Amino acid sequence: MSYEEKLNLEGTACQVENGSINSVEATVTDTSNTTQIANSAQFARIAKPPIDGGGDEDDIDLFDTPLIPKEVYENLPDLLKGNSAVFDRPREKDVFLTGALTILSGCLNTVDGIYDEREFYANLNCFVVAPPASGKGVFVYARMLGEAYHEKLVEESEQTRKQYQAQLNKYEDNKDATSTAVLKKPPFRILFIPGNASSSAIIQHLVEGEGRGIFCETEADTLTGSIKQDWGNFSDLLRKAFHHEYVSITRKTNSEYNEIKRPRLSVALSGTPNQVEGLIPSAEDGLFSRFIFYAFSSRSEWRSVAPRKKRRNLNSYFREQSVEVLKMIDYLDANPSSFDLTEDQWSKLDQQFEAWLLNVNQSIGGDAESSIKRLGLILFRLAMVLTSIRKYEAKSKENSLVCSDIDFKIAMQLVAVYKEHSLHMFNRLPQTGSFSDKMARQFYNELPKAFKRRQALDAGDSNGIEVRTVDKYLRALVTAKKLEKLKFGSYIKT
Repeated sequence: MSYEEKLNLEGTACQVENGSINSVEATVTDTSNTTQIANSAQFARIAKPPIDGGGDEDDIDLFDTPLIPKEVYENLPDLLKGNSAVFDRPREKDVFLTGALTILSGCLNTVDGIYDEREFYANLNCFVVAPPASGKGVFVYARMLGEAYHEKLVEESEQTRKQYQAQLNKYEDNKDATSTAVLKKPPFRILFIPGNASSSAIIQHLVEGEGRGIFCETEADTLTGSIKQDWGNFSDLLRKAFHHEYVSITRKTNSEYNEIKRPRLSVALSGTPNQVEGLIPSAEDGLFSRFIFYAFSSRSEWRSVAPRKKRRNLNSYFREQSVEVLKMIDYLDANPSSFDLTEDQWSKLDQQFEAWLLNVNQSIGGDAESSIKRLGLILFRLAMVLTSIRKYEAKSKENSLVCSDIDFKIAMQLVAVYKEHSLHMFNRLPQTGSFSDKMARQFYNELPKAFKRRQALDAGDSNGIEVRTVDKYLRALVTAKKLEKLKFGSYIKT
């Protein structure tokens, strides 16, 4: 079989190492026949989590969420391949790559493409979710890729402000009020918008940056705390920015009115499961489907922190890498381009997402369908990021970029993984009407007065309910005070 033939969309095999899932199992269907769809019990299947054992019971279902396939890392552009190779643990690789793709997407200013008859830029949103001390700390190195670009923008902004101030002082010294009135204060552009800034400062950064920028926080509640201040609906801004929709902002102070015609924001967050609800309070919130989710939990183990001769200083290393990223940004800015898929790739995208949408409709339904639909745009943007990096590495000056089959498959494999993680998070978040359907009522009625989680799983299995859905029902029943959690894995009906 030729290498090109191996790149078809038949899915990736599940590799099991030490008893845990290594990658998504056959998540990409055979797109030549959309009628060959797994039934709802097989859709989004994840290995069963341990029934008993250490850790928070609410995080058990995150132990075995799928990993990004090794094949993805083998075929990445050199910039991402080399930086991902710095990390030797699969979860850390995945966290870094997810964050890096999001950060780089917010740095691509002159690459766009047409999706569903609308112009889109590469901007992505991601949320890495894991309990404390699970290994999501490497997310900070993804942020560092944009550091040199951020510093360049700050330095340029400071220089123009100094020039403005010098000119202003000159006019004031000469008492030239007419010239002073005409002189306009230059904008202060930055890449990383501080999540702990006041709401008014956040607005100012967005306006001066023409809606461009990145919110990147390693503790998601830093951003959440700021947006719950006096400024109104921040979620509305993020939802509109995902589609580059017009945003207008009015502030009471000085009766200010501002507008952003085509916001191009990227949001890169990491945090604990509880912090997700601070930003996205329910699964029905439209902001949920606009995020890439990567959620996991790691079993407790000690990792040696002793110095090693061959261990590199990651801060210094990624500082150097950010300079390379700045070179890439400057090159791409000097050589603008439009991005597109091939006809065959568009066809495969349509067939795959039609299959996924049908499956999620049968197995979950409701607002989960929005996540599948928006993952199509996310796939397009992932492919745009990968193709743009390839353009820089090849030093191409082409203004029309066409996605390669390799990068299309990488994007499809990534989306297959993120789909599974999104559905995990969808089932964990509060939902209205979770127990209105017949299946949910039957599940609850079959539970004994007092029971353990194992019995609940058996009741769910007899009704064709997946493990993660059972856990969702249990959490929601406790919240609704229909169940009382006595201790780890033990419940009683109230």
